[in-house]
Amino acid sequence: MGIIDAARIGLAQFPSIAAIEAAGYVSIGDGGSHGFEHYVKWAYLTDGHELNPARIESIVVKKNGSAPKQIVSAMYILNLGKTMAQTPALAGELTSWHEHTDLCFEGTALVAIATNGSCPRGVLTPTPPMLHVWMIPRPCGPFAGLEGDTESCATHEGH
Repeated sequence: MGIIDAARIGLAQFPSIAAIEAAGYVSIGDGGSHGFEHYVKWAYLTDGHELNPARIESIVVKKNGSAPKQIVSAMYILNLGKTMAQTPALAGELTSWHEHTDLCFEGTALVAIATNGSCPRGVLTPTPPMLHVWMIPRPCGPFAGLEGDTESCATHEGH
């Protein structure tokens, strides 16, 4: 079974936002009113399991203003301490692993984006590598990061 089908099966246990929250996922508070919001199960970032559809580290939903949120992506996150050099080769150039080195958190809430390595508030928290597996069509393919919305797909390669 391929990673897309496995992620689809893994996400099937979450038919609603209530189910995501009941399973222990917490929103990081991103996405504004019409963007993408990430729910993370923080314990999964240190559990030794990776790319396990029964233990998806983050579930991404699309906010649509006052309409119900739509579950749109599984996001696998390698365990804390892993680097881009340790990302598994799954589908060659199609799998766009990415990491963030500019996120500022207060607890589990994303509160700012760092500028020149400095957070206006919160703590700078670099992430381990992560991989989206989209359940909806995306301009740069089923594994693209969010940057595929605003950058060319060629620019996004290797993130």
